[in-house]
Amino acid sequence: MHKVIILFLLLFTILFTPAFARDTYIIGIPYLNTQKTSTPKVEGLINEIYSRANLSVEFKYFPGIRDLKSADSGITDGSAIRTLYVIAQYPNLTNVPTPMMKETISAFSKNPELVIAAPEDIRDLTVGVMRGSLSPTNLAHKYAKKVQMVDSYKSLLTLVEKGRVDAVIMLRSVAKQTIKKLKIQGLTESAPLITKKLYHIVNKKHAHTLNPKLDKAIKELLRDGTIKKFTEEQGISPK
Repeated sequence: MHKVIILFLLLFTILFTPAFARDTYIIGIPYLNTQKTSTPKVEGLINEIYSRANLSVEFKYFPGIRDLKSADSGITDGSAIRTLYVIAQYPNLTNVPTPMMKETISAFSKNPELVIAAPEDIRDLTVGVMRGSLSPTNLAHKYAKKVQMVDSYKSLLTLVEKGRVDAVIMLRSVAKQTIKKLKIQGLTESAPLITKKLYHIVNKKHAHTLNPKLDKAIKELLRDGTIKKFTEEQGISPK
């Protein structure tokens, strides 16, 4: 009986020592709107990446760029999905080497005769953007004649639907989902204005430990079609 107890205690000790426990990392995700809606499919994808690397992950949501500031300061350990352009001004952030997918930014207009084939084509236009959407906002301020900012994607698409702006600039995937949800008709999509690769982002203090493991996991998910399925569901371009 004593031998059984000793064996049980030994097994318990082995299983629950730090060497066998999964490390847990906190990853930030920006809210998509002012209603602070979570994005469970993004959580699911990042969770699968960490799970395949034998790591645990928890999520924390932030408005706008606070997600990046939190990861850069080390409050959180990284950001779920970002472009290299967005993290360039944060010295403590780096990317897992393999890109997961591509992000396309387009303009949407109610005027079928309005041709927007490149960013320069919005120079004489009044355009709308979602406050906190970094790449669309930067593009609009760089090229557009006038920029109108709103706090939700519903309000943004309402602007162009009612003719209050010439066009709105959005992530293609978000626009497609919102247009479908709101049952908006009659909008014309431009040619892609910007296409950038998307990466998982970590604080540099974790890069030596995390990057090899997470990179291997991402490559597995690309090979087995898991990320392709995610991109198809979200209307995002594969890598």
